[in-house]
Amino acid sequence: LITSLSDTPYVCESVHLYLNQIFRHATAQRYIEYNPALVLTRPPRPGTGRRSLTADETEAALYVGKNHPDGIMLLLLYYLGVRRGEMLGLKWGDFDFRKRTVTISRDLDFKSKRADDPLKTPAAYRTIPLPDALLTALRPLKGLPDVFVLRGEESGSCLSESTYQRKWCRLMIAMYQHKKNIEAKRSDPKDPESPLRSILT
Repeated sequence: LITSLSDTPYVCESVHLYLNQIFRHATAQRYIEYNPALVLTRPPRPGTGRRSLTADETEAALYVGKNHPDGIMLLLLYYLGVRRGEMLGLKWGDFDFRKRTVTISRDLDFKSKRADDPLKTPAAYRTIPLPDALLTALRPLKGLPDVFVLRGEESGSCLSESTYQRKWCRLMIAMYQHKKNIEAKRSDPKDPESPLRSILT
């Protein structure tokens, strides 16, 4: 049974958990002498598929980050190395321009629709140095301490999921238009299977 589920490791983990509980109960009731689920080996979880940016992708991201109206999103992700929710949860009060640092202390979760969710682990609360390039981009945009850096349509509010998705799509299109060779096989707008085709048309 476990081998037949090797292509779906997450399902496999759940099945293994249930099997272990069943056999543990059977062992406690002395229907069987030992729990055979204890020696089962589960298939490994698949990798995330993450990779580093190519040189062309990096050049496109930095160019669009500096020249696009919503480019600050790319610059925050690139220079700070934060997660999406951490980036969206940033407020101007988190930045110390004198010390040239930013404190990561909240997470914006679209699923819970909360803008002040705590971070996943204590280690996720951290202070990050601000590179010169990011400081230069942020200074003209600086707002009041309680205002989100990436604001929604309402004054000082955080971005909604639909607004974020719309802005992100525009950034990806701008990157592709600047460097059409990035991920050319998947990003060709003439390719009917391309995710960019529906956006550009």
